[in-house]
Amino acid sequence: MIIPHDRLAPEVLSGVIEDWLSRQSQDWVGDVEDREQVIGQVIEQMRRKQLLVTWDDESQTINLVDAESFNQLPSPPADDFNSG
Repeated sequence: MIIPHDRLAPEVLSGVIEDWLSRQSQDWVGDVEDREQVIGQVIEQMRRKQLLVTWDDESQTINLVDAESFNQLPSPPADDFNSG
């Protein structure tokens, strides 16, 4: 499920971005100004819909994914319980 990034509280969004960045590369970890600049760049990618905030019910996790990659994922199977 996609979560609009602007629906998250700023501190929550920053935490999600910092967590995602820490799994991408350790190079971004610098002083506070560098961190804020990188977070701003990630938010800009979200505004341009290049990165998406997603929620996975199965694993109960929130993550950032590349929009192009997300659009290439197969759709989940229909839930028979809810379809009839």
